[in-house]
Amino acid sequence: DQGQWSASFTRAEIPADTAAATVTATTSDAAGNVSTVTGQIAVDTVVQNLGVTQATPAGTSVINGTAAQSGMVIRGTTEPGSKSVEVTLDGKMVPATINADGTWSAPFSAANMPTGEKPVTLSVRATDKHGNVDTVSQQVQVDTFVNRLDNSAGSIEGDNVVNRLEASDGVRLTGKVEAGSRVNLVFEGATYAATVSADGTWAATIPAANIRSGDYTATVLVQATDAAGNHAEITRWRRQRSLEV
Repeated sequence: DQGQWSASFTRAEIPADTAAATVTATTSDAAGNVSTVTGQIAVDTVVQNLGVTQATPAGTSVINGTAAQSGMVIRGTTEPGSKSVEVTLDGKMVPATINADGTWSAPFSAANMPTGEKPVTLSVRATDKHGNVDTVSQQVQVDTFVNRLDNSAGSIEGDNVVNRLEASDGVRLTGKVEAGSRVNLVFEGATYAATVSADGTWAATIPAANIRSGDYTATVLVQATDAAGNHAEITRWRRQRSLEV
């Protein structure tokens, strides 16, 4: 017998978090002598400072079409000295680069970016230098396209031909677009802002003074930008015949 001893502690008896725990051992020998020793042991059962600091492109709160096409970097923090950080966005995992101060970055290429209009899950799994593992998750909104843009009439002035009488009070176009969007018409190098209602109905008029006379074919470009910064456009052709009455 070498006088060795051991004591087992349950999980519930071990301090959580990170701390210096005091250990006291008291022994009594056969003669009744008592001795006590005290020491400190380090306890580390958690990954400290794990979080996400940037889940969408800077200055935005959504992953839009530009980010989906070019890719983006997701950034965050973890305990300095951590062994690994794995970042998963909508099921696609990218290992992060960890800096000495615990900040990390995970570059997502266009091939790993989500698309559509939906919330997706972003999760971060970190392993610290003592082998502790922790995960944080959050929802990120994705909106990568203008989900509607059309010209209600389908054609300009009913037949895509504008005669002198029709041009005399301007040409009005209407349509529907994703609610919250901005709409512009581009005609003959000039841009006209449309009014957009809360339900996405838009309307804009090309003034009569800006419709030159003659017999020619021109293009009307309808451009939309939604609240997420996505762009869409449709083209309408029309023939101008100023000699018709």
